[in-house]
This record gives sequence, C-alpha cells and structure tokens, in this order.
Amino acid sequence: MAISMNAIRNVAVCGHGGTGKTTLTEQMLFRAGVIPKAESVDSGRTQSDYLEDEIKHKFSIHTSLTKLPWKDAKINILDTPGSADFIGEVVSSFRAAETAVMVISAPAGIQIETVKLWRRLDNRNLPRLVFINKMDQDRASFQKSLEEVREAFKVTAVPLNLPLGEGGSHEGIVDILHMKAVTAGGKDAEIPADMTDEVNKWRQQLVEMAAEGDDELTEKFFENDTLEGPDIIKGLQEGMAGNTFVPVLCGSAEAGTGISDLLNILAELCPAPGREAEPLEGGETVEYSTEGDFSGFVFKTSIDKFSGKLSFLKVVSGILKPGEVFNTRIEKKER
Repeated sequence: MAISMNAIRNVAVCGHGGTGKTTLTEQMLFRAGVIPKAESVDSGRTQSDYLEDEIKHKFSIHTSLTKLPWKDAKINILDTPGSADFIGEVVSSFRAAETAVMVISAPAGIQIETVKLWRRLDNRNLPRLVFINKMDQDRASFQKSLEEVREAFKVTAVPLNLPLGEGGSHEGIVDILHMKAVTAGGKDAEIPADMTDEVNKWRQQLVEMAAEGDDELTEKFFENDTLEGPDIIKGLQEGMAGNTFVPVLCGSAEAGTGISDLLNILAELCPAPGREAEPLEGGETVEYSTEGDFSGFVFKTSIDKFSGKLSFLKVVSGILKPGEVFNTRIEKKER
C-alpha cells in the first residue's frame, strides 16, 4: 500500500550521551506494536544498538534507522549517538530529517552536547521539540528544566504536557493539547483536581500560540476568545514548522510514561517532507514530489559483515522501487 508523502515523518532523536535516546526509541517501537517488548540498553538487545561495540560499551556509536506506524502517519526514527566523537552521524541525520527530538535528562539538565546540537539545529533551521526525560528520578523538576530551556536557548518553549508527579511519585503525564491524563502504559485518566488551574493556564497559552500561527486563526481567536481543536492543531503545525515556538514534553522512557503523547505530537504537529525544497550545489533546488524524474541523496553509508556496503538514501523526487538500479554516472535508472 502506497504511503502519502504528507503522512511521512522523518525524526532525528538527539541529545547528550546518556539522556535516554535509545530507550525512548525502544519504547516508541513497543508502544506502536512493532516489537513485543521494550528492551533496555543494559540488556544489549535494543533495536538501535546492535553493533558489538555498542552492546559492549552500552552507548550508541552510529545512527540507527527504525520505523513505526502511528495513527495515519509513518514515522521514520533516526536514533543518533550522543558522543561528540560521532558527530558526523548526527549531522548527516539532521539533513535527512524534518524534525528533531532533543532529549534532555531532567536530573542532569542541559549539558554541553545539548548546546552544541541545538546550535547545529539552528544552522539548519530545523523544527524541533524537547522531551524532558527521566521524570521518575530524584532531582527531576519539570519547571526547572523548562526554565533552563528558555534561558539557555532564548526560545518560546511551550509545554504540551505536564508530569503527573515527579521523582518517586511520577506515574504519568497530563496531555494539555487533548486535555486528559495518561498513566504509564498509555491508559487515559481524569486530570487530577489539584492540577486543573495549572493545566488551564498552560492550555490558554497553547491556544494563544496557535492563534499566532495563521492570520485567519488570529481573527477567529479575537472573535471567539478561543479556538477549537482542529484550529489549534493547524496553528501549532504552522508555528512548529516556522520555528516560532518549541513544544516541550516530558516523561520517563524507562518507566514508559509520555510515550504515546510524544508519538501523537510527532504524527499531528510535525512537518512532512516537502515544506521546503531541497537545495543543490550552485543555488538550485528540487521540490519534493512523487512525480517527475527520480532524485535523492545518500545520508549514511555503513559496512555490514553479511551484506557488505549499505547506503541509506532519502528520496526527493520521483519513485525508486525495490530492485531498481539507479546509475549515478549517467543519472538514469537501469533496467
């Protein structure tokens, strides 16, 4: 079954080493039903870290590619290394992605690679969201982490969810966009009464941010003093794609909280390929389209002891079917 280009989400998961990127990727695959169990990095059986050195040292040294279905979207995840030693893997992944998920450890806060990677995202003007991880650990504070993001990067960081408890009392999140609580395992629940005022406050800010994303929405907001669900989604899509604000989510990859909410945001708000044309050398561009002649670029090449040299490419225009051969020397497909 053919997948519409508008349904594709190419997402680079990035952050300082040890913030939980691979565990988060594993939980997303599990929640989407791609794998039967979410493994830990310590187990050596995660989908992302499969090289011998990664299993031995328990950290990523290459970008791994996985995919999952969620709602009507196909989400391609690029799980990137956190060490500066492998920055080339990260940079090439940024070129292949339309969205970055910056993972930050709540107890550790913003670290050196967080800052360096953020600058690289700025250089590409790549839309991004922040996932504040490890909310179940001691010294985790969502408010503190939110303020750190705002202060360090001088951005309008807007929470799309709030934690249900912090540290040892953490048990889920409150989804501000859809106005519901979600416990570990993705089960819906009522918003606690003692959080109602705080949730309403952030909900209002979210609506105001959505209204700024489109002139028509701004008029609707001034006429009605609010926006309905579809209009909020539309406004946030525009704002995120234009980098006018940074969505902030939270949870615990280890405990499995905030995972469904993250997937919802990736599917509902993040841009698909084609919003901007792909630049070429010499100043020319190629529009993203399934029509026309085939074009694409290789963003990663690896050596597999069984398969040999493997190159990963992103299709920009046209279609390349399984089994087809494209001759780069003459720039044509071969029969």
